Amino acid sequence: KYFVVESKFNHESYSGTGDIFTSIIIGLLLNGHNLNYSIKNATEFIYDVINFTSKFNTNPKEGIMFELFLKELISINEYK
Repeated sequence: KYFVVESKFNHESYSGTGDIFTSIIIGLLLNGHNLNYSIKNATEFIYDVINFTSKFNTNPKEGIMFELFLKELISINEYK
């Protein structure tokens, strides 16, 4: 069994996005969500935060500005 999660590619690369992506997936799985839901939502979260961060002239090695988006993870986790 497999599934595909598609996302647009914004040609941006920032340090730490893989760690944040994985943390979101694990957090959602531990709260009872399935793998497909967890990956889909982690992908959307990272995409949105990268788009936001890319509007500022920051060093990609400093990572993404995810702190402003943490409240979105609460609503992602509430759906079951």
